[in-house]
Amino acid sequence: MQTDEIIIKIVCYLLGIIGSLLLFSCATIAYIFKRHVQDNDREIGENRDDHIRIFDRIEKIETKKK
Repeated sequence: MQTDEIIIKIVCYLLGIIGSLLLFSCATIAYIFKRHVQDNDREIGENRDDHIRIFDRIEKIETKKK
């Protein structure tokens, strides 16, 4: 009976450790993904004005050709 209790304790500790590692790794992945999306949004916002100017120039050139 005592060996069963020891085995159950060991299994519970292992499950707790594995669960903690999974939780930590998932939280880290979520944080990295969130930062990646924020960085992309910031870069797109910075490039938006440049793209508007470029497309305006292209439209002016196309209207002059017609």
